[in-house]
Amino acid sequence: MGWWSAAVMGGDEPLDYQLEILALLGYTYDDYTEFWVDGKLREEIKKEIAERFEKAHDEIGEWAAQTGGIAYQALGVEMMGYGLPISPEFRALIVQAAEEDEWAAEQRANPAGQQDRVQAMQSLISDIQKYQDGTPTELSEPDIGLLNTIFTAILDGKTGLVNR
Repeated sequence: MGWWSAAVMGGDEPLDYQLEILALLGYTYDDYTEFWVDGKLREEIKKEIAERFEKAHDEIGEWAAQTGGIAYQALGVEMMGYGLPISPEFRALIVQAAEEDEWAAEQRANPAGQQDRVQAMQSLISDIQKYQDGTPTELSEPDIGLLNTIFTAILDGKTGLVNR
């Protein structure tokens, strides 16, 4: 499908990486749906994920290095969302992935055009730098989901594809 918003997790690619990260931790998508109660991460799951991440840290690092920038971005979102400790090395790699994001670079090359991906990457960098280990944290950028994007396009009278 592609991308429906410029948000860090606004496309199929980062969502696929989210599932790959879960698989590296030994979880399935069905497991993931059970992690939350009333929109909050269950405490026992938070502890279990932290333990599994600690065991799979090197494997996840190798996977992200082989996969590339958007994988690091998705990894940062996941780690903050679960309140996991993020080492200075991982923080630097996540920041680097956001700074070198190709879509944001295209937008920076045309300052008169849209800058939504640039803003999303700036938000990710700021969030990673301010993140406190142990506290589940959502991104400060608004994540515009696919259904909201489709609805907005319909209201705006647009037809056809809604991705970039």
